Amino acid sequence: MKINKFQNIEKTPKTTYTTMPKGEPTDKMLEFLDNFTNRAEFELSDVGYFREISEEYLNDNPLRYVGRVGLRLSPENTSTKCTERLLEAIVTDETGKYETAKLLKKGGREEILAYLKSKDAWDDLDNYITESSDRFFADENI
Repeated sequence: MKINKFQNIEKTPKTTYTTMPKGEPTDKMLEFLDNFTNRAEFELSDVGYFREISEEYLNDNPLRYVGRVGLRLSPENTSTKCTERLLEAIVTDETGKYETAKLLKKGGREEILAYLKSKDAWDDLDNYITESSDRFFADENI
């Protein structure tokens, strides 16, 4: 009896593939905005001073030259009659040495919450991240 040591070229080996879980992949920025909005609804006061609300997440998109992305919600001043609130976007470069901020919305509690729940908040934040990424990339490669 002779044993054939050559592979049969006509038969290809079967390869099994793992499948991704069903359902839509969650966008990290959308999830971040939802969490921030929920926190703002709970902690944001109508009138007067309140403690700054700030959250950030680590960017994992390799096409964007940024490190951390965050939002900060603070009162305009420390007066007890202050009703104006400031919503800012904060973006850092990949190294974390440089940070840039942009005012997204200024207004009362209801205006800020309505803005955070609208598609405009996502669009404005996404555009600002892209602009910052381009600026950080250009500064690094000049």
